[in-house]
Amino acid sequence: MSLYDFTPQTLDEFVFGDYCDRDLLNDILSREMEFPANGRNTILLYGGYGTGKTTFAYVFLKEFDKCFETDGNWEYDEPLIEKISCDGNAKITSVVERLERISSNSSFNKSGKHYFVFDEIDNWKVEQQQRMKAWMNIKDVVCVMTTNYLHKIDEGLQSRCHVINMNASPNLADYVDRMKQIIDEHHPFMTRLSDALLLNIASQAKGDWRDICSLLQRANGKASYNRTPPPSAPKLSLVK
Repeated sequence: MSLYDFTPQTLDEFVFGDYCDRDLLNDILSREMEFPANGRNTILLYGGYGTGKTTFAYVFLKEFDKCFETDGNWEYDEPLIEKISCDGNAKITSVVERLERISSNSSFNKSGKHYFVFDEIDNWKVEQQQRMKAWMNIKDVVCVMTTNYLHKIDEGLQSRCHVINMNASPNLADYVDRMKQIIDEHHPFMTRLSDALLLNIASQAKGDWRDICSLLQRANGKASYNRTPPPSAPKLSLVK
């Protein structure tokens, strides 16, 4: 594992654009709220680039499967998660046929359900998305979809989803708290940084975790060599 592996592993390690969405996800993962249920078997994550949508898609499904564990002595096995390519040029009938074939078989996941991740589903045209709706009505399926552009997602498809805002939190303190967690997790290889510097990193990154982690790593490198951290976050030009 990389010394600077900041990849979050649980719901608590993510920052969301809306606290209500975090509460909803927590209710699902604690099984206080039934899911899938009421015609919804999909989590639709929307937000800008670098906000952690794809990473959270897999974390959510792993945490969801874990919550069906009944024997505290069991050895955890990674659930089987099918990644579905949302290539806009793909023949949607072939995609749906594959989905139907997979979901018709028995699942060996702890929940007894099949897991699917559809990354950047907005690459499909609305007509292709609409073709998915009938398949999404079947039971024993849990999906997570991601998009950078919520307005490009068919309203009928959205109605079958819990729509989760992954955009930047309006509260920069949420990012400061998470960066402090990261520093503590990587102690003694990371140096504690001032709240002012962490706040500046959060402000500069605007919710993009690629920027946040790169800036945090760079600031730590400067501090580790006993150099006074700059009054503002180090400027870093990243390719999106």
